[in-house]
Amino acid sequence: DVTRQAGGLAPPTELCLLYLNDQNLGLYYLVPHLGEKQIKTMLPDTDYQYFRIRGTPHDADYHFFSGFLQKIKGAEVMDEDYAEQHFDLDNLVGLMLSYIINGTGDYCQGVLLKGVSSESRYFWYGWDFDHSFADVPVEITKLKKKSRERWEQPPSFAGFLKVDRGEKPHHCARVNIFKRLLDEDPEFREKTKHLFASTINHKVTPDYVAHLLDEYQQTLTAIDYPGGEEYIELLREFFAQRIPFLLNEIAAYYPTDSAIVCQVTSEIYPIVVDGFEKDGPYTGYYFPGATLAVESVDSGGISYWRVNGTSELEKDVELTIAADRACQVHGVQ
Repeated sequence: DVTRQAGGLAPPTELCLLYLNDQNLGLYYLVPHLGEKQIKTMLPDTDYQYFRIRGTPHDADYHFFSGFLQKIKGAEVMDEDYAEQHFDLDNLVGLMLSYIINGTGDYCQGVLLKGVSSESRYFWYGWDFDHSFADVPVEITKLKKKSRERWEQPPSFAGFLKVDRGEKPHHCARVNIFKRLLDEDPEFREKTKHLFASTINHKVTPDYVAHLLDEYQQTLTAIDYPGGEEYIELLREFFAQRIPFLLNEIAAYYPTDSAIVCQVTSEIYPIVVDGFEKDGPYTGYYFPGATLAVESVDSGGISYWRVNGTSELEKDVELTIAADRACQVHGVQ
């Protein structure tokens, strides 16, 4: 759910109770196997070349994957111009940001795809998200002693932004692309920072997460699932702590100022913030250099906007965020 909301491709899922010979075996998790037949059902518009990043590939799959690796090796500098020719970067970044937000430790999973036409680009379908939200080596398998809170677990921005020039390429090819882009293309690095802020401001928001967890809590309550309340509370705490942790990491490793908190209120709703409709007061995180865009839905609803205490007669506001000034917008009817 969170991955799709963040802009990545992920399969549909369901919870179910499994009965075998009339015996209730408890709560199970249904997800389609991402084989070639299933992929063609889920993405029916065209034929795709296919490589599953787990299991035993066929010779044709290896040939396809070898061509993909050559595109990576062929980039003397991995910048956005080069990468966009060969890889669907919106798909890649959406998936990577979802791994970072979810703390998906086992994140080199999924399917690599490409249309059969020469102009098609490589893209990814995520799979196997079971190492999300929990520090599995510590809390589940007990292989490590606890040295961090669960919301501090990798992958996080620190792992991608700390660059040792002598290190080997990452074993996961899509992570290697993402990491190289962040390291070798300063403009891509900045765009990704702002895109992360937009994702938590408008897509994976506290309201979205709260609604999602409420639905799961109702499901667990309906079947009287043992420990259900405890599990949901752990998830609520994870998300409440995870976003501030990631924002602090960005401030530490990006050559930039910390995020600015912007607040938008109005005497009449709905309003539109950055292209997203809001039915009440809005609070979001912005890094210096970003733009906060505000407008009313009803052209006759707002007479003017008050920006940082100063009246603006324009019906639309575009405020460039700076570290040395406030970020308060109020709509006056």
